[in-house]
Amino acid sequence: MEKEPHIIKTRPANASDLDAILELDSALFRFDHAFDPSLDLDWTHSPLGSGFYLDRIVSSGVVILAEDENHKLLGFITGGEADYPAHRISARMAELDTFFVQPHARGRSVGHLLFDAFLNWCNGEGYEKISVRVSAGNSTAIQFYHKHAFSDYDLILERPVRADSEG
Repeated sequence: MEKEPHIIKTRPANASDLDAILELDSALFRFDHAFDPSLDLDWTHSPLGSGFYLDRIVSSGVVILAEDENHKLLGFITGGEADYPAHRISARMAELDTFFVQPHARGRSVGHLLFDAFLNWCNGEGYEKISVRVSAGNSTAIQFYHKHAFSDYDLILERPVRADSEG
């Protein structure tokens, strides 16, 4: 029986990690689809999806990976500059775009390590605040963010234009 790796490290992604990041993001989309069936499960591997992550890696933000001592990827977190709402008192804000930990790696502090690495990146970049958008039904993620000092400030609701429409 193979020994369970115990050492978990985080590191910034590079362009050679793109395919692995896209696979992790596909897993995230499949997981989040239960909370938001409007997610386009093909987006990740589209030119827009892969371009988004490549841009985050090389120029407009950060992608941080968590891996075990065997260099097996356990999760990732991405973010960059957020558009701060014009109607609020100005602050430089980062946006946490995507965050995913492989199911087999959950409960091993991987999420906390990734978030801490992202928080350190934000601090080093001079951000004052971090925002994140979470599916309302994902209570585990919401609880994680509340535990990490996030507070609710907006609630976005939607409905079909025609009340008798589904979806």
